[in-house]
Amino acid sequence: MNPILASSLVTLGKDFIQSAFRGTPEVEPADSKAFDGMLSNAEKVKDSPESSPMFDRLGIKNVEDAGVIRNQLKTELFADPAVSAFMANNPDSQFYARRTPEGNLVLRATNGQSLTLAPDSGGAQLLSDYLDLSNFLGRDMSPDRPGETLLKA
Repeated sequence: MNPILASSLVTLGKDFIQSAFRGTPEVEPADSKAFDGMLSNAEKVKDSPESSPMFDRLGIKNVEDAGVIRNQLKTELFADPAVSAFMANNPDSQFYARRTPEGNLVLRATNGQSLTLAPDSGGAQLLSDYLDLSNFLGRDMSPDRPGETLLKA
């Protein structure tokens, strides 16, 4: 028999036997207080007086305020001249809003027409706040159009 092959087989057998009969490594028990600590830290953040600048600007103090202000923003958005003209030109469409990767705000009708709002326009600020609040509240997210929010009339 080849001495190199015999040596390799002996080494392989030795490694197999050592790994098969090796005891289980000592496992340190998990710290039972770790989760409580993380939860406590999360509670501190939730009740923090520091809030989003958008929430401060819009006067949002709680989730109910966010819902009410979101509805007000939608009403003001529909009253914006550019948005209302776009909706009037596409009467039989559903409307979706999204923020592009470049940061542009786009309204899209289901008939294929779209409107990109000028970044410095009032409609863009309204739509930006509306999208942020919709994402925050998880409302009117389109299941078939990822990243888009349905604008219900």
